[in-house]
Amino acid sequence: MELTEEEKKMLDGVHGQDIQYAMDILVKLGEAFDAKRMLRCDGAHLYSPALYAFAFSDEEVENTLEHVRKEKLKVRTQSSCCACVPDMDAPPEVEGFDQVYKDKILKCIEIYREMGVTLTISCAPYLQGVLPMRGEHLEYTESSDWIFANSVFGARSNRGGFSAQYAAITGRVPEYGMHLDEWRQANKIIHVEADIRTNTDVGALFFLAGKYSDQTWDVPVLTGIKRPLTLEDYKQASGAFSASGAAAMFHVVGLTPEAPTLEAVTGERKIEGEFTITQEILEAAYEDLSCAKTDEIEMVVLGCPHVSLHELKKISELLDGKKLKKGMRLWVQTIPEVKAMAQKMGYLDIIEKSGGNVLNNACAVMLVHERKTQSSMPSEVKTIATDQVKAAYFAPAQYDWGLWYGSIEQCINAAIEGRFVK
Repeated sequence: MELTEEEKKMLDGVHGQDIQYAMDILVKLGEAFDAKRMLRCDGAHLYSPALYAFAFSDEEVENTLEHVRKEKLKVRTQSSCCACVPDMDAPPEVEGFDQVYKDKILKCIEIYREMGVTLTISCAPYLQGVLPMRGEHLEYTESSDWIFANSVFGARSNRGGFSAQYAAITGRVPEYGMHLDEWRQANKIIHVEADIRTNTDVGALFFLAGKYSDQTWDVPVLTGIKRPLTLEDYKQASGAFSASGAAAMFHVVGLTPEAPTLEAVTGERKIEGEFTITQEILEAAYEDLSCAKTDEIEMVVLGCPHVSLHELKKISELLDGKKLKKGMRLWVQTIPEVKAMAQKMGYLDIIEKSGGNVLNNACAVMLVHERKTQSSMPSEVKTIATDQVKAAYFAPAQYDWGLWYGSIEQCINAAIEGRFVK
């Protein structure tokens, strides 16, 4: 790879061993994909602090925090971090984590704070003002977010991992894959003949689009969507696409920034697949996403990715003056910034009076091992309902739950009545 003088200094250890190690990994990553040079990294989205709490011992976490402070290790680009952690303010009967585990999480959060990482702890940092610009080069770990960044913002990120941490502290990312124009062109065409009317239709559609995009460098382009897509639609689409597929981006003709026309995104790249999604195929996807054997439920999970203020408003309107069925768990998973605004607007009081819980930075389909060992939720809950494809895809496999996928209206009604109505 061709390196600048500054990059050579990083690789030679002039800026310390941490930077040297990170640059060495990035160079090897770039060489593996025939990258010719490094690019300035405009933003990084790092793994959840909870991952480090899971992967490393107490002693390793303590040593890392001490090392970061001693070396004054800082990120060199705008950096945020993924969900999730336990809601530190939730009572034990809700989240169920012991204080020892929470204290370990807090130390992992402190590592990020010392490094200068913005503590978003979210799978939807764009709801918190992390808004990459078109053409910016990123390294993101959260699957739905690198898809959102590529597809909706027109920024550029590959499917990241620990490489995001190395990109953050060096401010560099190797130039390959989604950073290059030619790999962002579509190689699969999906013709949408089904009527896409609701957010849950969007979820089912992009669940199918993900299944058709099962290779890392696949980029599908969707045609035939007849209505504008909202922020919540794109959030749902990115989560669904990331759950079922292997690709890092999609295009929607006439809607996403790089797809003014079909011709604009197909270019010279070979088309390797062409699919048509009819109404019948879309409806079959709903069946694929629901695996429950009974219509009786014990829990509703909303917010995977985290709910927006608009969604919180809708949930509060559906719950206004109503009560959840006795023993029902309703988790509305969001981020502190959205929760604070919901409190100002009165949405929070309505949801909590109904018996629901609005949780900060939490995600029911993560921290599975800890929930199984510290929480009553896995043993007491047998069937759940959700409005998000990503939760529908992952939760049954992790907890062996039965699951219903449906709209916010269906989910809230199920939380009140104790059973899901198709």
